[in-house]
Amino acid sequence: MRFPRATHLVIVLEDRDDARRVYQVLPKRFGRYGLELQEAKKRLLNFSRPTGQGDKPEGFEFLGFTHYWGRSCKGNRVVKRKTSGKKLRKAIKRVYLWCRANRHMPVEEQWAALCRKLHGHYGYYGITGNIRSLKGFCCQAIRAHFEKVGLYIGQERQRE
Repeated sequence: MRFPRATHLVIVLEDRDDARRVYQVLPKRFGRYGLELQEAKKRLLNFSRPTGQGDKPEGFEFLGFTHYWGRSCKGNRVVKRKTSGKKLRKAIKRVYLWCRANRHMPVEEQWAALCRKLHGHYGYYGITGNIRSLKGFCCQAIRAHFEKVGLYIGQERQRE
């Protein structure tokens, strides 16, 4: 059986011994079906609820989100998610490059296309608790648009 794209999998276990056992057995089980796990992408991590004030467990990245422990509005410990910093920088860079490549288009068409890009980004990353990353992306996208439009309009004015 072949999978054209990578299959994503997270296994959450309460007991550390069970986790180690699954971690050792999983490659063998996948091997039976002709599948293999990439060593660089598999790891065993302790993602337990923090107990004290100074206790800060490590988070992990999965499907473009950073998963970490935080507090709810009521003060309870909850797993929160935000856009991965790597993915956010990549998306902002793509918008800047797109604005540079398409600055010759009429401004209305540019704006409509940029709005579609923003809606697509919001559609995937628009989850509870991720508003800060969404606002940052929106501000950077609008900034890129106005920088490139202003630059293009400024060049036209210099020619006149």
